Amino acid sequence: MGKSHEQIEYLDFVKELLEAGKLIAVIDRTYPFEQIPEAHTYFETGRKKESVVTTVDHN
Repeated sequence: MGKSHEQIEYLDFVKELLEAGKLIAVIDRTYPFEQIPEAHTYFETGRKKESVVTTVDHN
């Protein structure tokens, strides 16, 4: 399923805000893809203060 024109415009707008430093992502913790169960467990504890991010290695 492709992205609509509106979705692409919105993503471009968010990208511009990030690049301009007007929008800052606040991340509580990051987990590698292999630790998704641990990330989910942490998320479910209710102790997270901000976003929990899963990283993916592109190699």
